[in-house]
Formats: sequence, structure tokens, C-alpha cells
Amino acid sequence: MYRITCDGITLYEPDNPVLQLISGTLKTGQNIAGTLTFVLAPTHPYLSRIKARSSVISVYRDGVLYFRGSPLNVTESDTGLVTVTAEGALAWLGDSVQPFAEYHNMTVRTYLETLVQNHNVAVQDDAYKQFTVGEVTVTDSNDSLYRHSNFEHTKDAITEKLTKRLGGILRVRWKNGVQYLDYLAEYKHVNGQGIKFGQNLLTYARSVPTANLATAIIPLGCKLTDADGSETDERLQIDNGGKNYVWDEKAVQEFGWIFDTIICDDVTLKENLSKRGYLELEARKALPTTIKLTAVDFGALGGNYERITVGDLLPIVSLTGAAGVYGSTIKSYSVSGGGWSSNESTLTTGILQAAGEITFTAVVTDSRGRKASTTRTISVIDYTKPGVAVCDVYRCDADGNRKKAGTYFAVEINASYSAITGNILNITARYKKQSESSYGTAMNVTNNGKTVLGGGNIGASTTYDVLVTVADKYNSLSIPRTLSTKSVLQSFKRSAGAAIGKVAELANWLDIAWHTRVRGTVQADSYTPVNRDDASSNPIVFVPRVTYGTLGLTGSSGSEYFKQWLIWVCKAYPNKHMLLCIGTQHPNSVGIVLCHIYNTSAVNAAGLPEYATGKYFALGGGEIAFGTVDYNFYLK
Repeated sequence: MYRITCDGITLYEPDNPVLQLISGTLKTGQNIAGTLTFVLAPTHPYLSRIKARSSVISVYRDGVLYFRGSPLNVTESDTGLVTVTAEGALAWLGDSVQPFAEYHNMTVRTYLETLVQNHNVAVQDDAYKQFTVGEVTVTDSNDSLYRHSNFEHTKDAITEKLTKRLGGILRVRWKNGVQYLDYLAEYKHVNGQGIKFGQNLLTYARSVPTANLATAIIPLGCKLTDADGSETDERLQIDNGGKNYVWDEKAVQEFGWIFDTIICDDVTLKENLSKRGYLELEARKALPTTIKLTAVDFGALGGNYERITVGDLLPIVSLTGAAGVYGSTIKSYSVSGGGWSSNESTLTTGILQAAGEITFTAVVTDSRGRKASTTRTISVIDYTKPGVAVCDVYRCDADGNRKKAGTYFAVEINASYSAITGNILNITARYKKQSESSYGTAMNVTNNGKTVLGGGNIGASTTYDVLVTVADKYNSLSIPRTLSTKSVLQSFKRSAGAAIGKVAELANWLDIAWHTRVRGTVQADSYTPVNRDDASSNPIVFVPRVTYGTLGLTGSSGSEYFKQWLIWVCKAYPNKHMLLCIGTQHPNSVGIVLCHIYNTSAVNAAGLPEYATGKYFALGGGEIAFGTVDYNFYLK
């Protein structure tokens, strides 16, 4: 059952004859805001309450908030009927603009949180537009992003800097009054209902659009300059065996020669331009198949069927029982829908990426070439992995009162999960001494409450590790926490060791539990470099002096020297992220070099890094800036 509200006032309720719609359509999908369109009669009692852009429209399904957004258009026809079109909550991210900024060494989650925080500040007077970053399971290879923002809308920044580069699924969900923005790598739940031929499969349509087909691509790079350095209309082109284009021989044989061009203003090297051409060709040389199916979601009818949810893996379509007539036999099967297909009598899809209806079609062909088909539609609903808004673990007494030397500990947690049919939430906690290798028996924890554990056996002079696990029927989330020792001013260990703010546990260590501020000079006779937590084992290197001869160069081209020096560094120090190089260079005269390389392993075919910036200070007083942007070398 669905219910629609506007600013908390009910507009539509199935059992209320006054609060009715003429019609209504809700469309949702992956990484889109989704739209709700409905038509009201001119006699609707709350028609005047609906304000374009400022009202909040909510859709509840079976009592659970399913869609939330603002009216984009409120249009009255000549008959008096009013059509309301609302965009989903994701569209609110288009109401803010990101400031000009450069972000280094950020995880995917931290970068997303930064964008969302900037958005929240911009829309602080409209609290309903604010988000809390929830579950983030997308990562990059180094989990250390390098990004820029330049006054683009927040939604565009997220799309261009995250989803287009790293993939993943943006999802808005609501729990306990909080509006969460999740960024998920994938869904994994397998729905037990399935789609079956002859049962809930209704209709099927298959199309093969050709408008975007190309078998040959002419890639055009940056504009060239004349002898005076002025920009011309001529662009950089490739030389592919005397041809300025790339092509696919198999595609040409199948479809003929179909040319198209792409403009790559940021490409200054022919080898990079050729790569762009082949990437475009790969995406354009095959004919995509579009399939639309309709089916009945038995879960919406009640009973023991699990309601289909966005992200479900769905066993789909059984063709058992098909038989030929007039002496013929079944020669072949074809099952397709939602972008998946099978030539067997059954089809199991991959991950369903969008909510709404998906139509599947089953076709059987007999030995005489005659075909019979049927189509069915399924309805897909949302599923969200378990999430945690709050998880607090602390020492306490038997009654759960906070106590620094308490021999019990309490777990206070606020967790969320999808309350779909058949799903349950289970929260447990296990603990161990920090010196031990394995956790003890799992103990149940109450959600949205306080659970006292430990049985009075949590030693006040020992540090403990606590592992809280939140799990539903399909996924789980583990949250590690630490219980420090009791708080004391100072403590000493007999075997040599001391601590401040806690009990001394470590031999030959000064262990400080409090925030530490040093107002004077700190001197150490020896030190151990602290490694970055971004897969870099040596973020700062002191490079030796490199000459023309070292690089295998002849002549005196400064530009070529600095270019080859960057290539040499990436080879000499591979797998370094956010690397800072300090040393000397010898292009013509010896000088000092400082250079920052984003990732020494992210190089093109020539060995140049993706991003680098450096400065050379000659002993004679000259200065040269050099580096790479998108693998393109520059010298200033």
C-alpha cells in the first residue's frame, strides 16, 4: 500500500475517498534522483499546499519511507487538473556548488564526506536537503584520491569525480529520521521469489538500436600552434600506418565502414590520442541489446513470497514444459530481460541495478522454425546493507553507569537494516585482551539501547579489544573498538616501562593515553620514519644526482632531460604513492630539485607519471618548473 504526503500532510491514501489521485507514476533507478509524477483533481483539499522547489513530497510503501523529493513543476491544465512532477532527494545535491579546492591523499569515504559537508553548509537553512554519509564500500586501487573541485554542483562533482571514475551505486535511504547517502560497490542478495515462465512473467520486448554504432574512429587531439606560437584550427592527429583513424576489422566486415570523430582537447601526445581512439571504438563497435520485460511481483500480494528489491540477484525464467505440436520438437530456447540473456531453459540474472519494473521474455522455437513467446514483469524494491549510525563501547559498572575503572563494559549501538520480508537484524559483541590473538564467545547486543557485558571480569589494568558485529540475513558489518585500562595519573612497569593516563602494560615503552602538547624543543638521537597508511613504504626519498649520461641522453635539451628524469624516478622508485623527491639534478649545471609524484606506478606507455609537479633551482640562480598533467609533460 502506498501513501503520499506533502510537508507531512497526506495527499493520497488508498482508503480515503477524499485523498485520491487521478493517476501516479514513480520511476527510480541507479545513480539517478528518480521522479514521481501524479495528477490531482482541482477539488483536492490540499492542492494549494504544494509549492514548487520548496515542498517535500514523500512516498511511503507499506508504512516505510520509499521516496522523498521536491516538486520540480506544478502545472495546471485547461481542465483544472494539476500535474505535479517531483525529483528525488539525490537532486538536492544539485542545489549546492563546491568551492575551488584541491584534495590529496583522501579515501573514497573521506572525499565523499568532504563534498557532502560542503553541501550541507550551503543548504543549512533547508535541513531536509542535508545528508549523512552512510555505507561506503567503493574503493580505489590505493584508497588515496587526488581530486580538484572548481565551482561545479555537488551532484556533478560526485558523478564526475567518483561514479564515472570508480563506478559504484549512489543510494539515498532514511533511518530513524536521518537521511543517508550510501556509495556501494555492489549488491549481493539473492531473492528467493524468482521469475517463472507461465507464472509471473507477463510481457517482453527486445530492440537493437544502431544510432551510436561506429566501426572506425578518427581521434582529434589538442589544437596545434603555428611558427609564432598562435593557436590554429588544425588538431593533433594519429598516424596509424598512414591512416588518421583506428578501426575494427571484424566490425567492418559485419556492418561496413561507419566513421565518427572524437575531440580530445586535453591530449597532446599521439600515443595517448591513439589509446583514446581505441577506447571509444571498443564502446561503439558492437550493437547493444535493450530488453524490456514486465512481471508480477508476488511479494506485493502478500503470502510467503519475498518482495523483490533493487540490487537483488534474481533466478529468472523457467521454460520447462515447453513442447512442440504436430510432430515437431523444441529446437531452442531464448530467455532475456533486464540486460541479461540465455539460450537455455533458465536464466539467472546478475545484480539488478534499478528499482521499478523489469520485463523478461521467453521464446521457444520448434524444429519447423515456428516460435512462441511470452513476457512477464517483476517489481524491484530497495535493499540496504546493515549500517551503523552510533556505536559506543565504554567501561562501566554492573548497572551500566560509566566508570573509568569499571570491570564491565557497555555497548550502545544504533544500527539500521532493510526490514524486508524474511530479513532480521542480529547484533553481537566479542572481546579479548589486546595481548591475545583470538576473541571469545559472541554475546547478543540490543539495538537502540544499552547492553552491559563482561560479567565483572574486565580487568581495570588491562586493555581489551571489542568487536561488534551487525548482520542481517544477507550481509554483515564488523566494528572494532578498544577499552583502555583505568585512567591513572602515572604508572610504572616492573620490567621497565611507564605510562601516563593509563596503566603501564608495555616493556621499554612510554605509553601516553592523553592528548600530548610539547611547548619546547624535542630532540631524538635516533628515529624511525613513520610510514604513510596509503601503501607507501617511503613517502620521502633523497634521489642521487642524475646526469645526461645516466639518462642515456646526448645534447643539452633541458626539456628532454627533465622529462626523462621523471621517467627514471618512476622506474627507480615504483609503487610509491604521494612521493616527495629531494635531491640534485645535472641538466647543464648542478642544482637542487624538489618533485612531488602522485603515483609512480600510474604511468603511460612512455613511463611518464599521471600527475607530477617539480621545481629545479640551478646553483647559478635559474629556476625551472616542470611536471605532468594527465600524462602530458610540461616545462615552464
